[in-house]
Amino acid sequence: MNIKVKNQKGQIALIMLLVTAVALTLGLSASKRIVTETKIDTDEESLKQAFNTAESGIDYYLGTGSTEYQASDSDSKAFISTREIVGTGNTLVSTTSVPQNKRFNFWLVAHDSNGNVNYSDTSNYDGTVFYICVENAFTGSVGVDYFYSQTSGALGTVGVGRTGANLGANIISGFASISPANNSCVTGYKTVATYNRGGVYTDNTPLLVSVVPYFGSTRVMLRVGSGVSIPSQGKEIASKGIVGDENTGVRRTVRVMDTFDFPDIFFEGLTSESGDITSE
Repeated sequence: MNIKVKNQKGQIALIMLLVTAVALTLGLSASKRIVTETKIDTDEESLKQAFNTAESGIDYYLGTGSTEYQASDSDSKAFISTREIVGTGNTLVSTTSVPQNKRFNFWLVAHDSNGNVNYSDTSNYDGTVFYICVENAFTGSVGVDYFYSQTSGALGTVGVGRTGANLGANIISGFASISPANNSCVTGYKTVATYNRGGVYTDNTPLLVSVVPYFGSTRVMLRVGSGVSIPSQGKEIASKGIVGDENTGVRRTVRVMDTFDFPDIFFEGLTSESGDITSE
């Protein structure tokens, strides 16, 4: 009888030990999960804070020119870097696809530090022929407007040369229907407009080429001859927002393209009967 009681007590003790071990394991698992989820929530908030700080850093740079920004919370900061937007070799390509019905501008004349056109800059385009290209897969239509000064080396009367190409079934009246080849562009692109600085363009100052894709989006390219300059189009501004330690903290980088503005007066050339704009 005594032995039987002792065995029962041993079994009960063993069962209690197993129950305790299971409960402890479940508790530790739940505790670990809670800690992990809390860390994820914290990281998400830090990422948002880093992103907001990076954006504020860009605004601060544009307003002050300073490449370092300290947020008011004293826990986040941003470091800003810039680079000139220039072509590679004799081509310049839009960074991303240009949305349909939106303009993308290629400047052929440089700007000074204040953003004003600089007609004497050595990087100004001075070639004979240039091409506008789009991606091979694009089958919409493309409008191209070429702005040039009719006075050599200065801004006098601004002329506008307008052309358009239909590449597929979506037709715009007045545009030429063409089947372009890529012989004047790099691999993956095809030519939709060619400008030769002869005839009406002789001895003029090239200013700007404005490209608008219709019925779809596409990257667009400016291609010039070998050894010919393409001036800077503005700056790419990169702002790295950091929350916490500069080396180990949470960080996000925001990039924006700060390109030179399309002058409002140029819109007059798109609607004027003569296609010319006379500066005052």
